[in-house]
Amino acid sequence: MEDQRFTIIEHLAELRSRLVRSAVYVAVGTAICWLGYGYIDSFLLGPTKHVLKQFGGELAYYNLADAFMVKMQVSIICGVMVAVIPLMIEAWLFIKPALKRNERKVFYALGPMILVLFVFGAATALWVMPAAIRWFASYSRQQGIPLRQNTKQLVTFVAMMCLAFGGAFQLPTILMALGKVGLIRSRDMIAYWRHAIVALAVIAAVITPSNDAPTMILMALPLIVLYGLSIILVRIVEPRGARSGDR
Repeated sequence: MEDQRFTIIEHLAELRSRLVRSAVYVAVGTAICWLGYGYIDSFLLGPTKHVLKQFGGELAYYNLADAFMVKMQVSIICGVMVAVIPLMIEAWLFIKPALKRNERKVFYALGPMILVLFVFGAATALWVMPAAIRWFASYSRQQGIPLRQNTKQLVTFVAMMCLAFGGAFQLPTILMALGKVGLIRSRDMIAYWRHAIVALAVIAAVITPSNDAPTMILMALPLIVLYGLSIILVRIVEPRGARSGDR
């Protein structure tokens, strides 16, 4: 009992030390982003500001503390993104001893894929952002009402869009994991591709923060492409019995 209790205490101590190091990584990343906020602001909001100017709109603050809070929020979010690689390493080193050799191989493949797909999804969100802003701003012009966009709300909207797209783009990793354990088969994915497209369209409609048709379509199309890629990936990792059709 004493050995078991000591082992648990060791695990808790290791978890605490890794959480402390992770907090330091985020703090350093946040400080770097705070100092380089001007470049981040131009990258994140530059295209949006350009679109707003085309429609005679502008960004504005409606509270004295909003400018500080926006800078802080953006710095923290970007700081986490800057520190994501050491954070993933800390998480991996903590869970690695509890995994078997074959389970570690899956994580070796999925870990980098999760990171790459999230970055690609967030980049896609930033790419479609001007189209979404242009679609909304067009109604302001039609109604002849000046557009004054709350900067704090816009930053929150951009962050939610990046998270939504980055999360949605994890579809191949999820399907690969399910295929690896035998819960889905590539031949079934091919047989039910029509159902999958309908499901992906519904998912795109639900998780898109803006809830506008153009952005939903721009999210659904990459998901359909990723589903096709997932069929190939699932076929690679699925058990041989599922691949050959044996039950």
